[in-house]
Amino acid sequence: TYLTPENFNASQPEWSPSGRWLYFLSDQTGSLAVWALPLSPEKTRRGEPRLLLDFPSVRLTIAEMSPRNIGLSVARDKLALGVTEYSGGLWSVRP
Repeated sequence: TYLTPENFNASQPEWSPSGRWLYFLSDQTGSLAVWALPLSPEKTRRGEPRLLLDFPSVRLTIAEMSPRNIGLSVARDKLALGVTEYSGGLWSVRP
């Protein structure tokens, strides 16, 4: 049984401890982000997937990572995942 809509590219699913949410990674916004899907007590979809955590800046991102390397984990009141941090800058030398 599929819980996410057919047009969703979903990976790394993780159940919430209560079983009322399913968290997953998807690129529906154009870049990889964390989504949450509300579930009924029978574990059927109770609503539409919600964008939960996006990385709009390029400093902290999961966009360049493989979903298996992100390691999405869910605990009570917490989400844990690996991110990439880009720091520094480009230096331009003028003659």
